[in-house]
This record gives sequence, structure tokens and C-alpha cells, in this order.
Amino acid sequence: MLKAVIIDDEREAIDSLTFDVENYCPDIKLIGTSQSIDEGYVLIKEYSPDIVFLDIDLGKNTGFDLVTRLKENELFDQTNVIFTTGFNQFAIKALKNKAFDYLVKPVDPDELVDSIERLKEELANTSTEQSTKFKKVNFDQSGSLTLNTQEKVYVCKYKEIVRCQSERNYTKFYMSSGKSILVSKTLGEYADRLEQNGFFRPHKAHVINLSFVDSYIKQDGGYILMTDESTVPLSKNKKEEFFAVLNRN
Repeated sequence: MLKAVIIDDEREAIDSLTFDVENYCPDIKLIGTSQSIDEGYVLIKEYSPDIVFLDIDLGKNTGFDLVTRLKENELFDQTNVIFTTGFNQFAIKALKNKAFDYLVKPVDPDELVDSIERLKEELANTSTEQSTKFKKVNFDQSGSLTLNTQEKVYVCKYKEIVRCQSERNYTKFYMSSGKSILVSKTLGEYADRLEQNGFFRPHKAHVINLSFVDSYIKQDGGYILMTDESTVPLSKNKKEEFFAVLNRN
């Protein structure tokens, strides 16, 4: 089941496309709709949909503005944009923005189904397997990292840190003990040091300890499964580097 969102400033257009998706695309689950760029961005960031049906003319803004914002925050490569618009002259620009497809409104159900089937085929062709198991990667992680919080100063061994995640101006560290530590520094302030000690940054908002990688799951657009059963997104532009790092160790 692929997750999708619709972003269009016209309620009627949202309702029409929702009807078509629900009645002609049984493999698609709509998880949200939005009528503005800001709300749409939040929706994409929070739910990481496989498909974004994106209108081009969004009042004062355009769908291209949202695409730019997604690219700046490394979110574009995690999804597949299908532009929907009543203006056929934007087709070339849509494709230049690396959209998966371009549908003219009112959307023809047959064209919608064809687009979804091609997307499913492309995703399936990335592999015939659903997941790839990895051998555990062994690093010399004898060093430690000092984490200063409002309550105390933690001295955390690298080998005890499973992963860390950006939370705006904060970073949350997840430990092998199950404990989490929230620090009032950005992830960027730790990333370089961590990557020198057996960690990898698969996504702008995440850094993982490669020793705790369990598998790469190819369903739902692809993601990393950690040994503590947490999941981490893998940006498309990081995928090749991720596998290369694992194969070197």
C-alpha cells in the first residue's frame, strides 16, 4: 500500500481527485490533504508519503515553490511528485523539476491509473526482494561523546548510541539501553564527529550507528530498520553511499 497526499488550493479539485484515487487506485491510501504550501510541507515532513499529488497554481505560490522547499530540506527524494494542473504549458517545467508525472485537470481516471501503475512498476524494479539483511558492522567505537543537558552532563560511549534525530534546534539521542537524551544543540553540531566514529547520516534529520543497522526494507518507499526496531528514512541521494559504506566494512 502506497501512501499519498493531495495539495491543491481548490476544495472541489481535492474532492474530485480523492474520489478517483479511492475508486480507481486500491493500492493507494490517502493520508491527508492540504490547500496551502505551508500545510502541505508539514504534511509531507510528518508522514513521508510515497506520492504527492501537487497542484501547480496555488494562489500566491506555485507547486514549484514547494518542490524547491522540499529539495532544500532533503525531503524531495523521499517521495514521488505527480503534478496536477489545468495548465498544460507547465508540463516541460514539471518534468525538469524531476516530477514523476504530470496530469492535466480534470484528471482522467485512466491516465491516473496508468501513472500509478508505472510508479508501482518503477518501485518494484528497484529489487525483487522486500528487504536486504546486513552483516553486523564492527567498528572501534571505544571513544565517547559528552552530552550536556539542563539536568546533567552525560558521557556516552559511541557503541551505546543507536541513533540520533533532529528536533528543530534540539537533538535526541537514542541509547541501546532504551534511554533517550534530549540536547539543546542541532544535529549538525554532532554529525561530523559521529560520522568519523562509525555513524552514517542517511537523511538530513537522522544519524545512525551502522553497528545497529538490522536491514533495509524496500517496502513503502524504502527505509532502514535498526536493531531496536526503530525505523529511519533513507534519502534517495544517500542510498548509493549507504550501501557502499556497508560493503566496505
